[in-house]
Amino acid sequence: MTSWQTAIATCHQAAEGFVVVTLLQAKGSTPRDGGSKIVVTQTKTFDSIGGGGLEHLVITRARDLLAQGVPVQCVEHFPLAGKANQCCGGSVSALFETFPESKRSVVVFGAGHVGKAVVQVLSECDARIDWVDARAEQFPEVIPGNVQRLVLDQPEMLIETLRGDAIVLILTHDHALDYRLLRRLLDETELSSIGMIGSQTKSNRFRARLRRDGIPEEEDARWRCPVGLPEVGGKLPMEVAISIAAEVLSQSLPLDGGEMVGALEVGPSGIGEALMSKRLETFNALTEEAALVQLLRVCTSTVWARAVLDQRPFKDQAALLAASEAAWQLTGEADWLEAFEGHPKIGDAQALQGGAETTAMQEQGQVNMALASTREALARLNQIYLDRFGFIFIICASGRSAEAMRAVLELSLERSRGDELQQGGRRAIANYDAPITGLV
Repeated sequence: MTSWQTAIATCHQAAEGFVVVTLLQAKGSTPRDGGSKIVVTQTKTFDSIGGGGLEHLVITRARDLLAQGVPVQCVEHFPLAGKANQCCGGSVSALFETFPESKRSVVVFGAGHVGKAVVQVLSECDARIDWVDARAEQFPEVIPGNVQRLVLDQPEMLIETLRGDAIVLILTHDHALDYRLLRRLLDETELSSIGMIGSQTKSNRFRARLRRDGIPEEEDARWRCPVGLPEVGGKLPMEVAISIAAEVLSQSLPLDGGEMVGALEVGPSGIGEALMSKRLETFNALTEEAALVQLLRVCTSTVWARAVLDQRPFKDQAALLAASEAAWQLTGEADWLEAFEGHPKIGDAQALQGGAETTAMQEQGQVNMALASTREALARLNQIYLDRFGFIFIICASGRSAEAMRAVLELSLERSRGDELQQGGRRAIANYDAPITGLV
């Protein structure tokens, strides 16, 4: 019989959802003592809690939980003579820990310093990772349970086997291999998320080569170099890895039926041109007082709001964004701190559930869907940040998962107060999404 420990590792490697059931408390005569475990998937079971009617009930309940597709923990009580129809006469309480199949498939090409750091971060998240390199010695001895190590002399041969919704990260030590991988991914797949480590110069050279090799310009929308969130600075491997992991975690996840959830459209806004035009027309027609109220809903800096207001009417989105940027140039520390006052802390449950009307509070939908442990970590890190810098952590939450925001917050704690104050001010005031999505 396969032990529950081995079963967990096997399920992780196979990207198969499972439930771990632990007998917490056993009273009276029971088949097994407290601490016994069974691992349940939709088709198999591993180890045992004693068999009979109790085990049948536990397996049925575990599969019901697994079918819901969300991580959950719960405790249920089973009187053996009543629910399980067993003559033992005792009773047990069981802890159900559900680990659904990960919907995020990540393929990492490269096991160098950055590749190792990226896998280290993502292995702690809800992700199934295929880690590829030709050099077996580059992999660590211990591989996380949700990571599959693949030693391939020709890493590009894996491409034909990739899932259609996979996120690909090209982090190798070899520019020639990088290009071969990129070209085949663009030529042979429809993957929409291909990230590559490197500089803008490398990106420009690869684009030129792709044109010469017959890959049309419209395919450039499917790949990006350098990969990672630009606001996460630093050049150390772990700093780069956090930037890359934050971008991965902020991307949408596939649902059953092919729909996507978890991120907004890529671009300066997720609003169609017709809707944007209508909103600007309405905003331009508002009285000065009403327009000021709308701007202060976006950002509570009075200097910024009045500076934008002075530049009405706006003929298009570009004019509005230019006005926001120009207004930012007129602000200073006092204005940034005023803007911070209108932002809830990331993960502030009381503010998010209180029906507040600011745009910043509306952005944090992903936080409400995060695991309780992630929300608790955000609350703890927010307090550390506030104690250290004297103001709250600011980030554009739209389209970012709670895990991604947590990664950026952890890195921000390593910066100076001056750097964070200026970056926070720009995020709060000159945010490109907020002036658009928050108006009227």
